Amino acid sequence: MALFAQVREKTGQVTTLIENRKLNNAEWLATENGLSLYIERNGQTILFDAGGSEKFVRNAEVLGVDLRNVDIVVISHGHMDHIGGLPYFMGMNNRATTYMSKNAQNSLESKALVSKTEEEYSHRIQFVDVFTEIAKDIYILTEIQGIEPIRSRVDHEIVLVLRDKSGITLFT
Repeated sequence: MALFAQVREKTGQVTTLIENRKLNNAEWLATENGLSLYIERNGQTILFDAGGSEKFVRNAEVLGVDLRNVDIVVISHGHMDHIGGLPYFMGMNNRATTYMSKNAQNSLESKALVSKTEEEYSHRIQFVDVFTEIAKDIYILTEIQGIEPIRSRVDHEIVLVLRDKSGITLFT
């Protein structure tokens, strides 16, 4: 994982906006227990998770990332360290559609926040519970089955899938 770094790959550019630790050369960026990634690809911008607070917004400003231009938000699961910054984002960006698991509404940790955010921005939040193509070559997986259960799997997790000519990239 690139911590507070910008990574260019075939899938586009990924900028870490918040993480729980930082590299020595990024002392000027805030950290917290949480995650937020800014993904640019094929003219689209995606926010994957919104950290635990408004800190990811401040880091975005420092890094020169304009969150007002984000097209799509994907919340990986309903824990506060991934969804807590969503109200700050929604207040500054009036265009992005947010995707999260239908079961995130039931997560004890995020129930109040999801309800409050949904009240204010219901027209911009899509709850999904099946495999969904949300834009060209951008998908959400809601079920991953295997022989061994995924450690600490919860029923409100989703996976972001980006497809291009060279294959797929998963964010989970």
